Amino acid sequence: MTKQNEPSREEDKIAQKARDILEKQQHSPLFAEYQELAEAYFKLLRQSQKIIRLSDAQQNRLHKLNHQQELLTEMSNLAYKELNQVYSEVKQDLLFAREIQQAILPKETSQIQNKPFYSHYSPMTDIGGDFYDIVEIDGKIRVFFADATGHGIRAALISMLIKAEYESIKKTYQEPHEVLMQFNDDFIKLYESLNVFFTGIILDIDFSQNQVHYSSAGHPPQYLIKPQEIIQLKPSGEPLGFMEHTNYTSHTLELGDKDKFILFSDGIYEQFNQKDEMFGLEKLYDFIYANREKSCKEIIELLLQTLEEYRNGQTVFDDVTILGLG
Repeated sequence: MTKQNEPSREEDKIAQKARDILEKQQHSPLFAEYQELAEAYFKLLRQSQKIIRLSDAQQNRLHKLNHQQELLTEMSNLAYKELNQVYSEVKQDLLFAREIQQAILPKETSQIQNKPFYSHYSPMTDIGGDFYDIVEIDGKIRVFFADATGHGIRAALISMLIKAEYESIKKTYQEPHEVLMQFNDDFIKLYESLNVFFTGIILDIDFSQNQVHYSSAGHPPQYLIKPQEIIQLKPSGEPLGFMEHTNYTSHTLELGDKDKFILFSDGIYEQFNQKDEMFGLEKLYDFIYANREKSCKEIIELLLQTLEEYRNGQTVFDDVTILGLG
């Protein structure tokens, strides 16, 4: 019996006494008024009892719901704790992967053949899919730049595969297009089931002979900066991993003493302002041309500052890598 039911039983006794009095007082002049008052009381009593029963049922439901809520809260806390633990472990793994990835890339500021080299690498997340390599082969500087599709863990894993396969052949072939052709076929044979592809460019820079030989596999036009002009190094074939036995072509350009190179991934110009307008290749070309007399380091630092102002707080949606040499 609930506490709400105890008063109800007392009221039932009072109601029964009222009925007994009515039976004895039928001939009283106040009988009609008393009877009307008693009936109103009985009606109110029945409604009150109904409300009490409903209140008891609602309290029982509320008690069950509170119990269920407590269980859900406990389960949610446990899940949140486990999720935090998993996230912490994944974060540590990603930071370690970032350290590994950065360790295999050339230093941001260095020199090769007495030529200054400068780079900026900023993955969209902790790790990314851009990869570059610089090595001296037979007196020439061989630069390889690749941009795996996508970003994050998947793209980073692809970049590790790219590095592994490139390392095995980068010193084997004389011409840039030969390296790309062999690299493409080897990669497809080994990883065709992954269904991935990526852009890439190889430059053989020979400052002693004042020449550059290059071949590009679907990579965005890169820049050879001369005192009075910019020559775009355009692609000569499909992206790597796209189709087996793809033909690539090497091109040769003459170099001057003051010439320099700016190489980049598409994340540089695929940045958006608050009006959802992309910075784009045209603005990038105009910017590089206007600042062509500056050093590569100055051009890159100023460009990054300009892009930050252009975005004005907007999110970057791709890995951003840019290299300067010369």
